[in-house]
Amino acid sequence: MYAFSQEARAFISDRLRIFYVINGNLPASTANNVIQLNNQEIYNHQFNGNFWTNSALAGSQAMAKALLCEKSNGGDFYLQVWASRLLSISGKIVYVYLIDDSSNPITNWNNAWTHYGACQGPNGCWPCAIGYAANPSSSDAQLALAAGQLAMGNFYFTKADDGGSVGINEFKKGVFLHELTHTQDNSNARDHLFLIGSKYYNYGSDGTHYYAEVLPNLASGFKESLANFPQMGYNRYGKHSPYVVSFNSFASDGGLLVEAAPVGITSGDVAFANELIALKIPKKDVTMNGNKYFQFDYKNLPVKYIIRNEMVMGMIFYNCRFYMKADVFWTAINSSNHQFYRASSWPVDITFLELCRAAKPSEMAETAIGLGVSRSEGNPYFFPLALCDFFTSFRAKDEAEFGTIFENTSLLKPYIDAYWVLRPTIKEKVGNKKTQAAIESIKQELGFN
Repeated sequence: MYAFSQEARAFISDRLRIFYVINGNLPASTANNVIQLNNQEIYNHQFNGNFWTNSALAGSQAMAKALLCEKSNGGDFYLQVWASRLLSISGKIVYVYLIDDSSNPITNWNNAWTHYGACQGPNGCWPCAIGYAANPSSSDAQLALAAGQLAMGNFYFTKADDGGSVGINEFKKGVFLHELTHTQDNSNARDHLFLIGSKYYNYGSDGTHYYAEVLPNLASGFKESLANFPQMGYNRYGKHSPYVVSFNSFASDGGLLVEAAPVGITSGDVAFANELIALKIPKKDVTMNGNKYFQFDYKNLPVKYIIRNEMVMGMIFYNCRFYMKADVFWTAINSSNHQFYRASSWPVDITFLELCRAAKPSEMAETAIGLGVSRSEGNPYFFPLALCDFFTSFRAKDEAEFGTIFENTSLLKPYIDAYWVLRPTIKEKVGNKKTQAAIESIKQELGFN
């Protein structure tokens, strides 16, 4: 384990470029405002310079140590394992901006965003990231050098009450992994389909998203869910674990949030709340930061909307990684991510096709008949589909409705056709159970180790 830890730390040190931003209101060209940390010194437990002598930066300092140091000096082995694996998706450099918004609160958000990619939060710079390949404005030269950038404010690490406590904690380190994943994700958010007038509605009218929210844009839901699963994998236990919180909500038929349709927009994905209201699905009116939302129970929503929730698909990816062989899972993620590079394609069907395909023996015909053959080694290539069925509570009435989870393209049709033959047995095996043991029973029914 020690050798692996050393290897992970060395890879992180080589790929991250960490910058201390003294004042996020000032341009990056301002003399002495942006200082690159010396990764090699941190790796060797040498903490020199203004970043380390500023006692107000305790949270940011702890984050840097968690990524680059041994455990005895504040390093976090499991964080390092996840971070190094994520960085290996592109193999490229990632710029990290640690902004001192505690000593110098940000008031010029235009400068903070333009120069450092800082996003405005309730009390400072909220964690956010940019993946260059997914950004149409990125230049070829930029793409050749780096995968992306992320920004996090010191206020968030030091004083924000997120994940059950102020200061650095497992939840906040998991958020770092979430943002790091965004830098590696090549998928296009297809925002152009949600541009009405001069405003983008891919995250609804308020431009933000919540763990329990069903988003108008499936591509945006995909991007958030892909970033959620490393956060779930790293922070797996405890009452503030994203996976525990999300699974408990699913298991108890908890509420999913849908933002009210924007004024003047009555149809299309941006106004899908109107469709749910027209179906007379029971709801509660709620307010989120001054914006009107509706809360619907899991059990009452159509599957095509359940899957747009970032935690639902995040739980599916988490369980794929947890139960499938690691090399199979990462092969699928790398393959689909490669196909997304500078392409405007829907990401869900391609990703699930690659997850199924990576678990399929290479000699097996990719037809419903070929895939349906009973094998002594089991049928692990149906597991991703079965998880989609499980986390939408087996609500799909037929193959056509099940296909709406994957944008209903023809890519997955052979797999869905073959899975549908086994589906009654799997559904009966699970019954009404919404437990981790129920997922184990699906794996057993499909007969793979």
